Amino acid sequence: MELVYKHERVLLRALLAAAMLIWGGLALAMPAAALACIVFIFIICACAQSALAAYLKGTGIHITYQQFPDLKARIDVCCRRLGLERIPEAYLLRRRSAVAALMLGRRYIVLQASVVDALEERADAINFYIGHEIGHITRRHQRWLPLLLPAALLPLLGAAYARACAYTCDRHGLHACDDLRSAQSGLAALAAGGRRWRQLDLSGYAEQARQASGFWMSFQELINGQPWLVKRMAALRALAAGAEAAPPARHRLE
Repeated sequence: MELVYKHERVLLRALLAAAMLIWGGLALAMPAAALACIVFIFIICACAQSALAAYLKGTGIHITYQQFPDLKARIDVCCRRLGLERIPEAYLLRRRSAVAALMLGRRYIVLQASVVDALEERADAINFYIGHEIGHITRRHQRWLPLLLPAALLPLLGAAYARACAYTCDRHGLHACDDLRSAQSGLAALAAGGRRWRQLDLSGYAEQARQASGFWMSFQELINGQPWLVKRMAALRALAAGAEAAPPARHRLE
């Protein structure tokens, strides 16, 4: 199974090209301003990462073989399955903001306690959650963030790349699981919450992806950095079925 979604590399190259054009144009027009912007962005990113890392270590629970050994064992297994030789530090948080996930994703595995608790009865589904986070690390999705930032703010292009990264990470999550059912359970918990996900009709939920091809659904997704959960569910099922099942309808920039 290919772990990288088919459009991610293409969109990354497009994003890099757009960023270089923006930086190049700014450097030609206002060299001093371009240099100041680059330095400012790198300083802000460094300060934000340091602050968030401090918050994580001061508030989160460090997952070790002394503290939550079951989670630590799963993290180690998932890292080996996904070819991550250097196992990163992992922390459990009661709440995990999107900003923390973005800034810390390349150096830490950050798990949300409510999701882990919801999947306790189907522990292999936690592997999907962990594998998804590992995907951000192995693909280094935040490595070039300061350089890509001007292009990432462009309408459509930055959001399309972010959605492609989400599909890539779902593929990592599926590979970290023992079966498709566990991967689907991981997404079901995100969709239906800690209790109701057990009663969710997975096939019926995936079928909702057919409703995502309308104009307004497509438009809202195109400007959003996250694909609809129903499409992520349908994409997982299609991937597991191979060529026998068609993937959900996608926009060309997705």
